[in-house]
Amino acid sequence: MFIIAVVTFYSGVIVWKERDNKVSDIYDALPYSDWMPLISKTMALWLVIETLLVIGCLIGIVTQLLHGYEDIRLDVYFIQMILISGISFLGLIMLSVFIHILVNNKYLGYFIFIAFVITNSFIWPALDIETNLIPFGNSPSLIYSDMNKFGPS
Repeated sequence: MFIIAVVTFYSGVIVWKERDNKVSDIYDALPYSDWMPLISKTMALWLVIETLLVIGCLIGIVTQLLHGYEDIRLDVYFIQMILISGISFLGLIMLSVFIHILVNNKYLGYFIFIAFVITNSFIWPALDIETNLIPFGNSPSLIYSDMNKFGPS
């Protein structure tokens, strides 16, 4: 939930920074294309989310070590938390930035994105839809086992 809150707030900030400071006309006249700052800001937000995921992994590793578990599998942390969750959050970041670009009000953009996330989380199970094709950002679940790793179970 914390990461979704970070995505929600900072995606609005990166889109509306120039508009709120009344320098968007000057910013638009700069000698590079309009998509370059947007892509770089989106990737910067994704790197912030990846940093939060790495911190979460480090906290998990320290917790395991403090409880006496010494068989730390860094590849599982890397694949599950950094790659799979990171790509999932990249989709949410791009959706939030897209909503803020389309909507001409920062707070309405926040509301639409939060409403979309809540609706996407609760409407599909209530309608008993089990396919991975309909909910936004849904992917098949990966099950890790010692024998097959992330392969078929």
